[in-house]
Amino acid sequence: MLIEVEVCDVCRRLGVPVTSYTITETESGRSVVTVRCGEHAAPFEEVLGQPVEAVAAAETPKPRQAKKAATGRQPRGQRAERQVMTREQIDAAKAAGKA
Repeated sequence: MLIEVEVCDVCRRLGVPVTSYTITETESGRSVVTVRCGEHAAPFEEVLGQPVEAVAAAETPKPRQAKKAATGRQPRGQRAERQVMTREQIDAAKAAGKA
């Protein structure tokens, strides 16, 4: 005697109603069957409940606006010109209280 019981491929809980889903990649024709309980089938049901256009729009990333540089600061990637000083100039500036 053989008894077959279908369980969710993710949680493997017994006694929970499950649904089989077949997922096919259109370009290569690869196909896989997965069995999911209501909790783990939510992503599939969400996609299946939407029109195809809505699914494609949801998968398309929206362009991001470039961030504006904070006022008074140089934008990233641009360095301020460095001031080159000799040791004597540094010592003189320290003595004058400027550094």
